[in-house]
Parts: sequence; C-alpha cells; structure tokens
Amino acid sequence: EDLVHLAANLSKVREAAPHLKVILGCYLVDFTRRTSIPIPAMQRQCEFGLDALRKKRIEGMMFLSNGVMDVGFEAVDWTREWIQKVGDTRI
Repeated sequence: EDLVHLAANLSKVREAAPHLKVILGCYLVDFTRRTSIPIPAMQRQCEFGLDALRKKRIEGMMFLSNGVMDVGFEAVDWTREWIQKVGDTRI
C-alpha cells in the first residue's frame, strides 16, 4: 500500500541527499504477508522507475527478491516479461 507514495518518497530522498545517486529498489514479494506483490503494484513500481530513469530522477533500478525468484510468485514472471519488453529502451 505504500507504493502509491513512490513519487513523494523519491522527492524526499532527493531533497535529503541531492548529491547521491538513487537506485529504485522494486520489491517482488510482500515479505510481511509472504505473498507476491500484486501485478498492478508491480507494474506501478516498474513504470514509475522507467519514467524516472527517462527524466533522470534516478540512476537505476534493482529488483529485490531475497532469493525467491523461482518459487512461483506471479510478480516474478510479470517482471521478467516486462524487462524483456522494455530492456532495450534507450534512456
């Protein structure tokens, strides 16, 4: 539910440390609930990150999985497909 605050949170980070490079960490798993991140939330993270890369608001993205990439979480499969779709996008 905190993912709706991505833009505001990025602005806070930029304000607090404007001299640092920012890498957006995209969660694939809700570790509190031990479930996959819902696809709409995963899409929100990824599209926000791609847009922020294009606008030079972040320097990169990383996908935080904690070693659960191949245990059946739906967000993992969706993210693999998304990366294949946008992976050659020039930034």
